[in-house]
Amino acid sequence: MTNMKRAAFVLPVISMLMFLFAPPAGAVPYGLDSLSTGCTSPGSTVVAHVNGFLPNASVAVQLVGTTGIALGTLVADEVGVVEGPVTIPSVAAGDYSVTTIGTSSNGGVRTVTFGLKVAANPAAACASSPAIKTQVLGGTVSPGGKLPGTGANSTSFMTVGFGFVVLGLAGVLGGRYGRARRRIRLV
Repeated sequence: MTNMKRAAFVLPVISMLMFLFAPPAGAVPYGLDSLSTGCTSPGSTVVAHVNGFLPNASVAVQLVGTTGIALGTLVADEVGVVEGPVTIPSVAAGDYSVTTIGTSSNGGVRTVTFGLKVAANPAAACASSPAIKTQVLGGTVSPGGKLPGTGANSTSFMTVGFGFVVLGLAGVLGGRYGRARRRIRLV
């Protein structure tokens, strides 16, 4: 097998293997954690969505202000995601935190905290609060028109794979063209 034929075979195979072994989209350790609202009233329900817990683990949810108030326990699903409603008790208006505490997917303790403003009249008091508070790998951000990046960026894998396919095709075509020119000279 000539070097050109070998290159024409090996380069496309390598590019296909890159696609097969690219990291899955869900390969981010914890992903995007969220609370359905950043501002609410006493007695209302908010939904917590938190990743990175041990599958089927119990996760405590607390409302933390001057003291901690237990809001309940949620159970992680088979991939370690906790999602469920929690009811905000009758508390004085003010700034609080909703905290989830459980066993992380690596066996340690995972704590995720979200800011929450509690107001008697949330429509007026919460006009300046973002609709959703999110936490990405420890830092709190507020979404603002740009979707969060989740999963692996496959653009570089696609670019390199496409380059290998182009090189393979160039090798095949170059080999055929070179042989055709040599045959013409020999005749």
